[in-house]
Amino acid sequence: MSWFIFFAVLFAALLHASWNAMVKSTSDKVVSMTAITLGHAPLPILALPFIPAPAPESWPWLIASVVFHAGYQLFLMLSYRLGDYTQVYPIARGSGPAIVTLVSVFALGVVLEVWQLGAIALICLGIFALGLVRQGDGLRNPRAVGAALITGCFIASYSLIDGLGAREAGTAVGYIAWMTILNAIVF
Repeated sequence: MSWFIFFAVLFAALLHASWNAMVKSTSDKVVSMTAITLGHAPLPILALPFIPAPAPESWPWLIASVVFHAGYQLFLMLSYRLGDYTQVYPIARGSGPAIVTLVSVFALGVVLEVWQLGAIALICLGIFALGLVRQGDGLRNPRAVGAALITGCFIASYSLIDGLGAREAGTAVGYIAWMTILNAIVF
């Protein structure tokens, strides 16, 4: 992996964690989520004349992606209403890739090396441990954990759908631009 890709991924993670923290910290999560979702749309709208349109075969994937993104956004807001950012965010974001990996290995035939499976197992154990965290009152928060896990299922679903849809589209950039615009409209 090149240094550019490495730092781009770290920067993307920083941006993602930042906007999640903004949603959690505001009293009106719908307004903040709406602002963030709408804020994603202007750049793709400006790019439309310069990028290829996704192939028509990818439109069912686009529609499914928008549905699952909306579910993700709704459950993320619920998760943040029910639980603490330091518990909800890692469970939601960590369970999504773990679920994608499990589906990829057991349903899509992806082959991973032993060390990769070990790393995934550690992530799953870490997520499980976060589910056992107690709140300030000494009680566990199973509703927040459940909502965060459902959020993770939505993340896994749209990730798999977008991977398949972008391949079908013939243009990953065109696919994600249209998905972002449609998501902003629907949300």
